[in-house]
This record gives sequence, C-alpha cells and structure tokens, in this order.
Amino acid sequence: MPALEEFPVPDIHLVELLPGMAAGAVQVALGHPFDTIKTRSQVHADLAGADGARISSRRAARELINEGGVRALYRGALPPILVNGSKRGLQLALWEYVTPLVGGNSFLSGAVAGVAGTLVSCPLHVVKIRAQTSQTTSTSIAAARHIFANEGPRAFYRGLPQHAVRDIGFAGAYLGTYGSLRDSLPAGLPMRPAVAAVVASTVTWVCLQPLDTVKTMSQAGVAPSELLRRIVTGTGEVDEGSRSTARSVARRAWRGLGAALMRAGPVNATGMMVYEAAKKRVVDWEVAHGVEPYRFGGGAPKAAAAAS
Repeated sequence: MPALEEFPVPDIHLVELLPGMAAGAVQVALGHPFDTIKTRSQVHADLAGADGARISSRRAARELINEGGVRALYRGALPPILVNGSKRGLQLALWEYVTPLVGGNSFLSGAVAGVAGTLVSCPLHVVKIRAQTSQTTSTSIAAARHIFANEGPRAFYRGLPQHAVRDIGFAGAYLGTYGSLRDSLPAGLPMRPAVAAVVASTVTWVCLQPLDTVKTMSQAGVAPSELLRRIVTGTGEVDEGSRSTARSVARRAWRGLGAALMRAGPVNATGMMVYEAAKKRVVDWEVAHGVEPYRFGGGAPKAAAAAS
C-alpha cells in the first residue's frame, strides 16, 4: 500500500472534484427549463401588465413555448452544462475543505466557496441569460457572437459585482444551512441529504431572491442606472404618476420566485443525494489507497453515512 507522500497529489485534487461535478451535471439536466422560465419572468417587464405587476411563471412558460416549443425551455443550456459541473466540483470541495479551518462554520466556508466560481461563471451566465431572454437569438453561440460583435469582450463581465454578491450570499446561505442540517438531523432519517437540501434551497431563495433578480437584470443588459427604477416602478422611467406600493416593489424584486422554488427543491435534493453518494465512493477509494480524505475534512464519515 503506497504511503501518502508517494501518492500523486494532483490525482487527489481531481478525484475530489468528481462528486460536485456529478451533482452539477444532474442539477443542470433537471433544472434548466425552470431557470429559463425564472429568467424570462425576471427580465421581461415588457410582458407584464400596464400596472407593472410581475409576469407569472406560468405566463413566462407559455410565452416561451409559443416562441419555440419545448426546446425553447432549454435555451442557453450549453454554458451551464460546460461550467456548472466544474464550478460545483470546485465549490463543494472547497467548502468541505475550508469548513474545519474556520471552526466548523459552514456558512462562512460556503461564502468562501461562492467566491471561487464567480470569475469563471460570470461570462457564461451572461451568455445564458441573453440566450434565454432574447426573442431572436435562441442559441448560446449566437448570443455570444452577438455580445462580442456589438458590445465587445468586456460585456461578458457585465454585472460582475452583482454576480459576486449573489454567488457569495447564495453559497453562504445554502451550503451553511445544508451543512448544519446534514450534520444535525437524526442519523436514521431517510434521505437526510435530500431533506437538508430542500430546506436549505427554499430558505435561500425566499430570503435572497432579490440578489438574483438584480444580477439577472444587469447581465441581461439593463443599465446600472435603470436597475433600481425597474424594480421600484416596473419601467425604466420615473415620473410623478409612477407610484409603487411596498407590495408591488416586493413583487418585482421577487419576480421569478415561483419557478425558482419549483426547481430548487427537487433539483437540489437530487443533486445533493448524488453528491453525498459520489463522495462516499471517493472517500472509500482514498481509504483503500491509503490516502486520508483530508480535503473532505472531519465531516466525511458522517456525510458518507448520510448517503448510505
């Protein structure tokens, strides 16, 4: 059996990305149609009524299907397919690694993990959102070409600050809640990772949806000076007649929440079940090869038991 110092370290790093990559691939396959509906309802205020009320998720889905059939729900799927696996692999491995280093604070380690994927994912999110919201450009490649030709390469990082805030907030809240529940729920609870994932994703979206709305609108091409106006008034202009109640402002800030929640529960539950099961296999492989599963920290045995 090889000693730890004789084992190739790069292989350890790569193999411990696999559980998150598997979870990310599953989440994209199951959740992209709901993401397209959410994005369309967030961005297309022009499809709303004259009073600026939000477009419903049902109406957004109907508009998309009328435009291009069921295939329209998978607009912009290529970027998340390319990036979500690697991003999730990096984030989840980093989260598991950092948690013991910060005293077991899974919220703080989740926020750290959220920073990791922002620079990589921002350009691909811009392309995805443009493909999802455009009524003339239906593929990711066409959307990317259009952005480059008309706005230049810097446009691929449009909304980077908003994207970073969104990723840090969502990763901290989701992974923090998930980790706390995963480790505190009864050991005999069936599908414990799924239960933890459903609760964590629901809490995160309900509390932080406005961060996603601002990020999505910014990356769709809404100018920073218009973001607040769009949310407050439902249009790009403010005049004496455009008064908004707190309720209507909240509706616009939480626009697309219905589709997000429909996706979040089953997609995250399935994804985290896949993650924990794959992680158990990786830990077993490391142990069999005489390698301590250090990158999964002290929580690995407990997490592995949860997935069994």
